Order: sequence, then structure tokens, then C-alpha cells
Amino acid sequence: MTLETIDAPDMRTAWTSALRLLMQSSPRYSLLVNISDPCLVPERDLLALDPQLFSSRAKPLLDVAATIFPQRRPHDPSDAHQFLNAKLKAYKRWKRRSPTTWGTYFGRLVSFGDSELNQLMRCINALNGWAQSQRAALTLHLASPEYDKPRAQGQPCWHFGEFLREGDDTLSLLAVYRSHDYFLKALGNFIGLSRLLKFVSHHTEMKVGRLICVSSYATLGCSKHVAREMLEEAST
Repeated sequence: MTLETIDAPDMRTAWTSALRLLMQSSPRYSLLVNISDPCLVPERDLLALDPQLFSSRAKPLLDVAATIFPQRRPHDPSDAHQFLNAKLKAYKRWKRRSPTTWGTYFGRLVSFGDSELNQLMRCINALNGWAQSQRAALTLHLASPEYDKPRAQGQPCWHFGEFLREGDDTLSLLAVYRSHDYFLKALGNFIGLSRLLKFVSHHTEMKVGRLICVSSYATLGCSKHVAREMLEEAST
């Protein structure tokens, strides 16, 4: 088993490159996707690649992204703590209506475990408080043996992330997935992760760096015919 690596300048190029690779052979083990500028392509330019346009069983692209990080609206608070608290209240209302679900990645980012730890504010405060010479990665936990049972399929698939300080003023994000469907989820995940990176970079006055996504088990959750249709749309 070898590590397959894709280096791409933006999300769309990264996703289409991975799709082509998985059309050749799926599943793939240990797929690494390195996106140099995850905010280069605007979200609106990716809507034509919404998997729901190609399959009724797929969730909307931006709904998938919102499970990681909700889009900021003009009326949202500008302060990081206020914004996260407002979204957390909305998340808790949703969770009460859906008590059997494991939750969302955003929910675990801002309220993790019995102590309801806000991992994002902890990272933001640490980056703002550390000297520039500090280079240690800041880890985000999205799964726990206390709450999550082993499963062949189903969420949570994103297991952990790390904010990486590259140089004095650039912040990158590493995300590790145990299982990753490149038709149903991956592009929406890239959007959500880029929102997350942009948010933390903004509130730590750092530049947006790379998005690095490692998929331990990468799959193509659609037929090759559908994948070709999506690639044709991406090329227009």
C-alpha cells in the first residue's frame, strides 16, 4: 500500500484530479490531497458540481459544507466568540429535534465531550497568545472512543484535524478522514474546511495557507458514467 499524492492549486482542480484517479481504481488507500490555495475558487463557481444535480440520493453541496462550518451572513456577529456561540445555540436546537444523530462536525468543534469544550476558541486563543516562534500543531478532535462505535460506514468520518503554523504569518489545516466518498462528500468537505481555515486565519490575523486532506480509505460513490458527467461539467 503506497501513499497517493495529489498537489493542486485550488479545490476544483484537487477534486477533479481525485475523481479521475478513483475512476481508474477505487477504493484507494492513503490518498493525500494538498490544496495550495483553498479559497482561490469562489463557492458559487462550484455549485454546478453539486452531487445532488447528478443523484437524488445526494445531499446538497453546501449542506455538506455547513456540517463542518456554517457560512457567515452579513448580520452575523463579527466577534469570533459571539459568532460561535450564536451558531452553537442553533446547533443545540437542531440536536434536540434529532436526538438519535451523532451530531455534526461543527457541533464537535465548538462543544466537544462532556465538558462541552469549544476547541475552535481554544485554538484561536492559543495562536493569538503564542510567540511567533511556536510551530507546534494545534489538534482538533472530531471522534472519540467514548462516544463513537467502530463502524464500516457512516459518520463521523473526519477523525481529527490540525492547524499548522507555516512561517510566522501563514496558517494551514490538515484533516484526516478514515473513510471518504469523493462523489457524495469530498467537495462539500473541502468547502467546509476552507471556511473553517479562513475563519481561524481571520481571527488570528494570519494568511490562509494550505488545506491538506488525508483519506485513509477513498471511494468513488457513483458510477463512472456519473463521474464523467461531473468532469465534463467541471471542464466547461
